Amino acid sequence: MYILSAVLLIGCLFLAYRAVIHPTWRRFALLGAAHGLAMLAHNTNALFGIVALAALVLGGRTIPFGRVLRCAAAYAVAGILVVVSAYTVAVTSIALRTRSAIYDWLTGYAQSGQWGQWDQTSIPKAMVGAGRALVGGHFAFALGPVRDIAVKSFANKSLREEVFLVRGYSTVLALLLLVLVAVVVVGLMLPVLRWLRHPTLVGKGRVLALLSLSWLVPYSLFFVWWEPQNIEFWISPGIPLAILFALIFGARRAKSRHRETGYVAVLVSALLLLNLLGSVWPQHGEEDDYWRVRAGWYEQNATSADLIVAYDYQETYYLRYFTSAEVIDVKPHLLFRGVPATIAVIEREIAEDEGRRVLFSSEVFFPSSDAYSECTDARACEVWAPAMREAFLSRTSVVARQPLEDVRELTGR
Repeated sequence: MYILSAVLLIGCLFLAYRAVIHPTWRRFALLGAAHGLAMLAHNTNALFGIVALAALVLGGRTIPFGRVLRCAAAYAVAGILVVVSAYTVAVTSIALRTRSAIYDWLTGYAQSGQWGQWDQTSIPKAMVGAGRALVGGHFAFALGPVRDIAVKSFANKSLREEVFLVRGYSTVLALLLLVLVAVVVVGLMLPVLRWLRHPTLVGKGRVLALLSLSWLVPYSLFFVWWEPQNIEFWISPGIPLAILFALIFGARRAKSRHRETGYVAVLVSALLLLNLLGSVWPQHGEEDDYWRVRAGWYEQNATSADLIVAYDYQETYYLRYFTSAEVIDVKPHLLFRGVPATIAVIEREIAEDEGRRVLFSSEVFFPSSDAYSECTDARACEVWAPAMREAFLSRTSVVARQPLEDVRELTGR
């Protein structure tokens, strides 16, 4: 979803640039249609409308005001047609028949998490999220002090996948990569600081820089507020930032071509090495995938005749992919319907086929109880899990004890 969104936004930027260079209503209509597709890929891309507005302002300086209005109308009509058509098909397909049902469907994403909060940690979290979009940084969790700071700073986010991934990672290599990160940061900033002393961007380069800034700034401000530590969100703002860096390096390259080309090649190679050794390579083995290991017993033993009661989307997705069993994710039920309704759903599933085996993940009864986890959701650990234990634990028995997972089977109907 995020990669598709990024590709569509790159196309939108290209169309916005063309619309500024030669403003016509057709070019702005194409921009509107592309922007509509980008909004379908992810609703936060509504923010790209600010780039379209910037394109209208920049392009409108060379054409009469009446043509500017026609360009704006073409952009708006094309975008609305794309978005409304797609949502009409979706609403019809899933048979939403009331206004309240449509509203709940449209706004469900925004209401399903603790997002949109300003506090003193927003900026530091954004720096971590944006930084990890450039350098994955998984290796850093192999360093005790860094790991402790991360766990304390992100108390509401589970970092067990990262901690488990690098549990056997070389401390020496992690330290060397950390030093290389510092070198890359300095290497990126020095040319920018030098350029700022005598900034030179003219013509088409200036247009592209202004459009990139009108993309970078609103997206960055929104994500600092919305969910600053989410790496995926920073993929999109990273694109205009990369373009701005390229424009600066390009301006410097005109003065000292060979030196700047070599400088950029070294920086890009360092980034590739950091991400290869520090993030990509550690993930090549399934034995280092936290949820893959947890799903191991189920993969070997669960059948299509079984029902697995799981908690949260990560575990549920793995179980559905690696087993043929039916899997219930109780978290959405607990979150939106409450404990009694969730218990009723599970009881109904159990009663539907009394002959099938019902398995409970330990995440349902004892969330975040393994050596790599800490409870980051008070509701799950203090409210929902006790309620699940009271309703079902005494009716189950342990059938397998794994390093990360105790598998329980329902024995009392």
